[in-house]
Amino acid sequence: SAGRTLDIFMDFQLRHTSPWRPNMSTTCMWRLVGKWTESQRCGILHGLLHRWVGRRQLRITKVWHSAWAAAQVGWTPPTSMPADAAHLFHACESGKGWQDCMHYCTHDASFDAQAEPLKDIKTMHGYAEWMKGIAVVAMPGSRYELNAQSFDPETRTATFFGTFRGTHTGHLHGFPAPTHKSMETQYVYNMHVAPCGKVDRIIKVWHSAWAAAQVGWTPATSMPADAAHLFHACESGKGWQECMHYCTHDASFDAQ
Repeated sequence: SAGRTLDIFMDFQLRHTSPWRPNMSTTCMWRLVGKWTESQRCGILHGLLHRWVGRRQLRITKVWHSAWAAAQVGWTPPTSMPADAAHLFHACESGKGWQDCMHYCTHDASFDAQAEPLKDIKTMHGYAEWMKGIAVVAMPGSRYELNAQSFDPETRTATFFGTFRGTHTGHLHGFPAPTHKSMETQYVYNMHVAPCGKVDRIIKVWHSAWAAAQVGWTPATSMPADAAHLFHACESGKGWQECMHYCTHDASFDAQ
């Protein structure tokens, strides 16, 4: 009937003219208040964006999450973790390699780390393949845990804090023979997210020497626990019954 308020829900799609920007898809509601006949009400539905119906004055209220839509096309920084950054973290840590990680990075995404095993790796391509070797070949069955994550919209920086666990049972070129020892190592990724939504730079913060010592790839940098236990057990007169736990079965002894 005449004078009824119209609530119109619309799905709106926009293709940005710049090819590197993503498309936008959003939902909005129009509320129209005015007096019109039934035929005029139908005309509003068909000609809302093109003309006033019958030259009558209308009051239009648009209900729309504009910030959500603007973030999709890079007009404003996103306020939550960008999807590509999260996908990249999981793809990399599960050993998917560049074949999968490439979908979440710019083609020339850089990589950097102040860690000895990674000092010569400068691209995300190279690092993704390195992680594939570790997670799939050297330590099959490895697993990881995402402990915390955050996103700073001002600097477009995504941060992930994780823990990697694995046992060295596989042969990988450039690494020692399998030691059958396990590592549990913590690390942080700092990822910069480009306006297009993909990651264009990643920095890894990692105590690689600690991890390497756990699996026997480098000499331990602190006193091995068994050596310390053996000293105290021996000097306190515990005898072989106790000392045997800290020695190989054929451990030798000599004295002058």
